[in-house]
Amino acid sequence: MTDITPEIVKRGILPQNRPDQRAPQREEPRPAQRLQRRIKQSTNPLDLPDEFNRRMESLGLVAEWKRYEVAGKEEGYYQADLRANHWEPVNCEDEPDLAPYGQTQGPIKMGALMLMKRPKYLCDEATAETQAMTRRRLKANAERIKDAPPGTFDRGHPKNPSLIRKTNEREALDTYDPLV
Repeated sequence: MTDITPEIVKRGILPQNRPDQRAPQREEPRPAQRLQRRIKQSTNPLDLPDEFNRRMESLGLVAEWKRYEVAGKEEGYYQADLRANHWEPVNCEDEPDLAPYGQTQGPIKMGALMLMKRPKYLCDEATAETQAMTRRRLKANAERIKDAPPGTFDRGHPKNPSLIRKTNEREALDTYDPLV
């Protein structure tokens, strides 16, 4: 231990009421709380967490990423159409775990996409309408092909077999419609 001279105290290097020794040690460190990682089921950044999807389903809602802007410009007409079809933005206040780092308010956005939600029954109706429209178009095209004059499509030619086949299978159509 060294002597503290009045000159050192006067210059303000050490306070007058503190002896020249180490500060007392802090309390023993508390054991850290064990953190858990969120394990992603997919590498696609647009996939929503399963617990979020289950929560939306229990509320009778569906959440999807919808286009917000193109080439850095907001699409007002498309957004108006989404709102007319009852799509609402998912806000950071409602789902803080999905919000980008540092964002605490406003809609959740990722790039040019915005996370939006609407009642599931509306999505089911839109899907049914799209599938019905697809079936009508397929039926109309099949009728046009069937009514074509003989020799139009070289039906029955050994080198060019018909690519049109009619089967009775369960439909598995991808019915993506960006306006729904």
